[in-house]
Parts: sequence; structure tokens; C-alpha cells
Amino acid sequence: MTTAPGAPAAPSGAHEPSDRAQHEAELRERGLRVTAARLAVLDAVGTRQHADADAVLRSVRAALGSVSVQASTTSCTR
Repeated sequence: MTTAPGAPAAPSGAHEPSDRAQHEAELRERGLRVTAARLAVLDAVGTRQHADADAVLRSVRAALGSVSVQASTTSCTR
């Protein structure tokens, strides 16, 4: 997502509605179920370039409350 010069940046983790629809379509194209954990991982990776696994997990947990390491990792590896 690009912002015009001088325009306020979107808050960290904020996505346009089309991003969510795109993420959902990509998951379905790969034969994966659309889950809150998978969407949160995609959001985290999309807003935090070069994030390590711990940073992604912290972001997912902040968005969802509670998620297991396994759920977060599985979402990244499929």
C-alpha cells in the first residue's frame, strides 16, 4: 500500500479491505482453509518486512489474543 506524500501513514497492521480479500483468495487457490491465524500471519508478514518468527508470532498474538506456536508456524509453512 502506498501513501501520497504528506498523507498520514496507515497504522501498523492496518490493511485495506482488498488485502483481506486477496489473502483469502490466495489461501483458497492453494487449497487451504481461510482461518483467523492464517490471515493474521499474512497481515503480520505483509506489514513487517524481514520479521523473524518471534516478531510474527507476537503480532499474531496481539491480533488474536491466543495462538499456539504450532498454528503460527504451520500457517507460514504451507
